[in-house]
Amino acid sequence: MNLLEAIQEIHFDILCYTDFVNLIIRGYGVKKMSKFLILLIIIISIFFLLTIFIVTNINLSNALLGWSEYQAVEFRDKLIYFLSLGWWFILFIIIVFGFIISVKNFKKRWFIGILIIIISTGIWYLIGVSTSISTIDQNIFRKKMSSYSAMTSLLKKKDLRQKDIQLISYSLHFRNPVLQTGVYAVSRIINPVTELQDEYWYYPTNPFLKWSKSSNNITLPVDETISYNKIPWDLIPKMLSESKQRVNKLPVYYRGISILILSESGGRWHWTLSAQDIRGHTTYSDIYSLEGKYIETNTASSNSKGN
Repeated sequence: MNLLEAIQEIHFDILCYTDFVNLIIRGYGVKKMSKFLILLIIIISIFFLLTIFIVTNINLSNALLGWSEYQAVEFRDKLIYFLSLGWWFILFIIIVFGFIISVKNFKKRWFIGILIIIISTGIWYLIGVSTSISTIDQNIFRKKMSSYSAMTSLLKKKDLRQKDIQLISYSLHFRNPVLQTGVYAVSRIINPVTELQDEYWYYPTNPFLKWSKSSNNITLPVDETISYNKIPWDLIPKMLSESKQRVNKLPVYYRGISILILSESGGRWHWTLSAQDIRGHTTYSDIYSLEGKYIETNTASSNSKGN
């Protein structure tokens, strides 16, 4: 068979397949085919959701697949990564479709179209932030300058500007330790004007008020304080990165770093970075000096010291 004959045979096969498809469409009708496709999509979606439910449920995954609790949680956390990518994809779709609808239906009243895009993206933004699936706040504490800028921005508040602020305690939280998102920080300081304890909460995803003063008036016993300006805030990304690497090398699965605490003990200030296990408990901790030098690791069953 020469090349020309082979091409003619392939062309004939394509025509036969096309005729077969057209025959099915004419036989069943476009409406029936559409209903069939919709039903097929629904069945596939149900099967997909059922599969996710089985593999993420500890009891079912163990009974049907023989998975351990570690395997089930690790697989569930991998799905979280795909959900975060899906959030960005849907955000893109919302913006594109919002723009197309605005151009087609609101040519003269363009401001209505812009308002629709803003409202729809705003709602989706709130969904992503509240569920911590959005990765908008993921990189704030991964870079030195952004970490330093975020934490020292507290000193720009009117009551605290150009004053020596004394810190009592500090904590940085990740509501989603897998993605390192859902970030918020809590700084307890002594107000230089009233000399009372004030608690400030930092929410990077709040576009209007990143630092807000808590109404919590509880006064904690204070042994030592440290000047807010003397804290090396730019070391946070380094410690988070190092601690994450240690956690990833552990023989059992940990979900990730969930909290970082700066506190005083024995006259010295230390950073404590804790990782969340598969049941949501912080059973692993890395201890650093104020200057960012690794000291030791504490776990529920062991204790190891660094050089």
